[in-house]
Amino acid sequence: MLIKLLFASWNVRGLGRKQKRDDVRAAIDTFLPSILCLQESKLSSISSFFASTFLPPSLRSFVFKPSDGASGGIITAWDASLVDLVFHSIDDFSITTIFAFRSDNLLFSVINVYGPCLHAQKSLFLSSLEHILSTLSSPVSVLGDFNLIRLPKEKSNDNFNTPFVQEAKRLVEERLTLEAKLRQLQEEHNDSLREVDALKKSLGQLEQKAETAAEAKERLELELTKAAEAKERLQQEAADR
Repeated sequence: MLIKLLFASWNVRGLGRKQKRDDVRAAIDTFLPSILCLQESKLSSISSFFASTFLPPSLRSFVFKPSDGASGGIITAWDASLVDLVFHSIDDFSITTIFAFRSDNLLFSVINVYGPCLHAQKSLFLSSLEHILSTLSSPVSVLGDFNLIRLPKEKSNDNFNTPFVQEAKRLVEERLTLEAKLRQLQEEHNDSLREVDALKKSLGQLEQKAETAAEAKERLELELTKAAEAKERLQQEAADR
């Protein structure tokens, strides 16, 4: 059964104020995502009751990374009627979650990132993300606020780090290549399964025909036996005369 998931990512820039939580809840209610990734919650702890002030009932399952003082904080929430959480881990810049569809147990991963603002930590952030991606074999979505600038025109000054941007681009392209290979392998696997199913079906049909032939042979042998017995009786009667 095909299930479509709606992903949403949002840097909410703080959930401490009630009015902000009300606004976030109202916005989420308008599109009700299946997987929700929030960044910069600025919350050091989140109880289930507190989460209900900004998460709708369908997204009350969640994991979070506490803020560091008044900065940071990551939340990943999901619709538990659609997916089950299989595994999750939290590191300095992200939350990694592995989910299984409740319909068929198919696995997929979501990495919710909040990249560092300090330039000195950005290489560490990319290295960490690359390591996490290398450990995941299931399809993966990376969402969040990377705090990265892709193009010089996005900068307000001329201080644009080209090598660093190229490294980020390389990481994305390598993952896309891997994803394409995984999809190809999955398609080949599905084709093989379809061929196996077709062979099983053909084998079943052959077995059925063989059973039918065996039954026909048995009936023929029975008829031949009866005919031989009848011939023998007729010959005996003729001899008695």
